[in-house]
Amino acid sequence: MKSAALLLFGVLLCSTAIALPLTKAPSEYEAVIPHKYPLFKQCDKRWGSDVIVTETLCKVGCLENSISSGLAGKGYKINGAKVNPGSLNSWLKSHHGYTSSNELIEGEIPHLHPSSISWTCSGCGLFSGRTSLSKEEIKHKVKEGLVVIGNVMNGAHFVLITGYDTSNANVFHVNDSGFDRSTYNYDDFVGYRVFKM
Repeated sequence: MKSAALLLFGVLLCSTAIALPLTKAPSEYEAVIPHKYPLFKQCDKRWGSDVIVTETLCKVGCLENSISSGLAGKGYKINGAKVNPGSLNSWLKSHHGYTSSNELIEGEIPHLHPSSISWTCSGCGLFSGRTSLSKEEIKHKVKEGLVVIGNVMNGAHFVLITGYDTSNANVFHVNDSGFDRSTYNYDDFVGYRVFKM
């Protein structure tokens, strides 16, 4: 039952320190990045120690960081300032956006700006399972401007998918808030969160 909650709400083990090898040097990829998003790091001193419910953004905030990156890249603001993980966390706390066990409730994100953010649009929502979205569907959604968040590390971490690779259809470019990685392979993804913003 715990693993279902992990997939549904995104409880994370985001900052577990492990070495993850790249298959190529970053300069060897032929990246297509249709939209630029800021890269937020979950242990940034500006918000890393901010508490969600009982855990910090540094420890379990990779989903919040990925969503913040998407919101900021699309120009959204909270209280007149560009979104960042700290401001999103504060907003979520004051709008019942977490369960008591630090799980982000994705359905609350559209309440930030109901007329332009959707979790239920056609092609949006939760996609569970390694092959719930094909490589082509991911590419299409990213090109279309949807915010696509990939669940990696067997469900323990989230990254914002920012682009794809023209030299290798298995490679997707990401903003990774917890590790020094800029790509993951298609087979690394075990699920997705997709928002229209």
